[in-house]
Amino acid sequence: MTTTSLTRLLSRLEVDKDDLVRAVEERLAATPSAGSAQLSTAEVDVWSAHAGLPLHDAADPSALTAQASVLEDLLVETASSVTIDEAATRLGIDRTRVHHRLRHGDLYAFPLGRQRRLPVWQLTDDGRALPGLAPVLAALPKGLHPSSVAGFFTTPDPDLDDLTAARWLASGGDVGAVVARAAGLGHW
Repeated sequence: MTTTSLTRLLSRLEVDKDDLVRAVEERLAATPSAGSAQLSTAEVDVWSAHAGLPLHDAADPSALTAQASVLEDLLVETASSVTIDEAATRLGIDRTRVHHRLRHGDLYAFPLGRQRRLPVWQLTDDGRALPGLAPVLAALPKGLHPSSVAGFFTTPDPDLDDLTAARWLASGGDVGAVVARAAGLGHW
């Protein structure tokens, strides 16, 4: 991605460059130190399937390149999310109702600088929030990275007939099955 296209993308998404720099610095500061405990094979498998961030050796010189790639992916993910005002328009409600739904766990948003963004995977084509979303969000482990949450909802799952969790819920699938999958993430 060129500097010009990144600048245009940030402008279109109403993201301040300083906010992006702070987010990158925070993410890089969160990189595990060389003395961190090793993950088991099962933990690596869960991480790879749902984290959205690559595992890497802290001494590996390509680590920063991998992190930059993930952050670029997050910007693309941001392009598939909406502001609170845009969500209100899509849902046909006032922005204060969106805030209310976020506070009560009926919708999901992730922070990006001073903004909160709502991923579009939680909105149906006919302008509603996914049915059964609240109990699934409540079952997810606290503190998941936004790309992990997106991965959970947008990755086809063999236990859900190879549908994504979002598609499963949108099609009227059993909410309990998705809640169980979400709660299972907390065991790692």
